[in-house]
Amino acid sequence: MWNDETGFSLIELIITIIVISLGAGVIYSFLEAVVSSPEPSLRARALALGKGLMDEIVAKRWDENSPLGGGNTTSPSTTLGPDGGETDRTLYDDVDDYNGFSEQDTFSDQEGNTIQVQGVRRWVRVDYIQDSANTIDKDTPSPSTSPTNTKRIVVSVSTPSGEEFKLVATRCNY
Repeated sequence: MWNDETGFSLIELIITIIVISLGAGVIYSFLEAVVSSPEPSLRARALALGKGLMDEIVAKRWDENSPLGGGNTTSPSTTLGPDGGETDRTLYDDVDDYNGFSEQDTFSDQEGNTIQVQGVRRWVRVDYIQDSANTIDKDTPSPSTSPTNTKRIVVSVSTPSGEEFKLVATRCNY
């Protein structure tokens, strides 16, 4: 015998709402993962661009007056940044030439080869730090306003999503 009442009971309605909500949550999580899936790849590319630039910088001489192959400079340069005539990155020959260097979207290596990574930016800051400083912080302004025997190199990289990474290294006048 059939019941003539049609429709849903309150309990059936609540259970249906819960099941639909759980399904929507799972679908939303899946779609969010699909939309943001390039992020790890972009992050890895941005970090690789930063590391490549840092490797290039630390391979250079400490100072314009440093002998090739290393050695103590008895008369360190008093300015940071490209020296006279070094208008192009292919001419940079010491660490502080990179101070203020910046690239966005199109990146090149020392030989002029380029790669496109939209929305990524990298820039460099080089400054002097106290030789006796206990810490070398990526954000704190340099405690030394005059030349010392130690330079801090900060290569910053930002991703399209706004993440910012800072790679920090030091070079000493040895």
